[in-house]
Amino acid sequence: MKKVLYSLLIAGLFASCGDGTSTTGEARLAKGGVYYGGVFKMNEVEDFRNLYPLNITEVTSHRIANQVYEGLVKLSQNDLTVVACLAEKWEKNTDASQWTFHLRKG
Repeated sequence: MKKVLYSLLIAGLFASCGDGTSTTGEARLAKGGVYYGGVFKMNEVEDFRNLYPLNITEVTSHRIANQVYEGLVKLSQNDLTVVACLAEKWEKNTDASQWTFHLRKG
């Protein structure tokens, strides 16, 4: 009985081993040289706690959320100037108490 159990266990172990290739679909070319589809893999050594932007309090969730969400604007890494993301342009009133963002289409 034990030989049969061990044989089935070893056969299941070998059947679960693969060559590491993935056949989940091909990436397709979109407008502007952007590829849709595929798998995004990101290595983190800690578990994330929350991906809701208002509740993020630790670094791991912040790194993951940066890959998921895009803001209206962001800061350029070269010279820290404001760069458009979801907003094409923006305006403020005279005392900067009200801002109007014009979103890009799409």
